[in-house]
Amino acid sequence: MSVPSATSFLSGIDMILARREFIFYLAAAVLLLAFDRTYAIFSHGISSLSMTLMFLPVLLGGILWVGLRWFFKARLWGHRLYRMLSFFYHSAIVVLVNGLLVNGILEIAETDSKYVIIFWILSVVLAGLAILIFVFIAKSRRFRMKS
Repeated sequence: MSVPSATSFLSGIDMILARREFIFYLAAAVLLLAFDRTYAIFSHGISSLSMTLMFLPVLLGGILWVGLRWFFKARLWGHRLYRMLSFFYHSAIVVLVNGLLVNGILEIAETDSKYVIIFWILSVVLAGLAILIFVFIAKSRRFRMKS
């Protein structure tokens, strides 16, 4: 009977967590879609494109995140900056979805606000930080070593 190595065990745990995250992202996208449809019913049938499409960043972001975790396996998960990367990536998605929600509510109310741009700017900044951290992790010596 062979004992599994630490990296294969870690990869197994990482795949379970990635599967769990994908289910969470899928459920969140479905809930956002249900929220949009319910909101449209109570707003007398008026809907907004921003609110209708607010499930897309969650769904596509979840697919991208799980794909990155699957492709890089334990090398990404084991890096010391992984939690910071995860925080900035998920925060960018949350801020973007909140911006779409606020913009959709304002569109339904047929008004506008100069503060909605803050959501877009903050989302781009957070996504940019996540990309910078990912590039830093990818260039690190520990990341390139075979796990």
